[in-house]
Amino acid sequence: MEKHLSKIVFLIILTIGISLFILFRLEKESVNSFEEIERVELPPLKPLESEILIKTNENVEEQEVVIIDKMNDYDSGKLFLTGKEEIKTIKDAINDSIKQPGVVNMVEPQYRIKCGEEAYFLWIDEKSGTIQKEGDTHTIYSFSDQSIKPINELMISKFNK
Repeated sequence: MEKHLSKIVFLIILTIGISLFILFRLEKESVNSFEEIERVELPPLKPLESEILIKTNENVEEQEVVIIDKMNDYDSGKLFLTGKEEIKTIKDAINDSIKQPGVVNMVEPQYRIKCGEEAYFLWIDEKSGTIQKEGDTHTIYSFSDQSIKPINELMISKFNK
């Protein structure tokens, strides 16, 4: 039994020794192969939606962008508004909206609007418009009467082409 046990211990030690030899040999070869790899310059990354930049000459200036998603309409994709008047229309409607009292129970929104760091859900028809800050499902805001028509016209002109 003792002879058998010593043979097993010898085989285990031999196996470990051979494994270590192979491991160190492979490690040395892999280090040499890395030295032979040609360095390749990667293309620049595409900017994120909130980091869209316009470059003019050597100056880089940030362009304001409002992003609108039509909910449950995968064909429409995202709409990027960069026109100053369009952005002003959206911002004015948001800033002039009126907080509504009571408990909120809303259907799924028609649109999601990202304006700067804030995101809003939008419900709109010909006579009314409602927004809700993304993340605040307890409060809604109604558009003022003068904001409904310009927002409606903007949405129709952009999404009903």
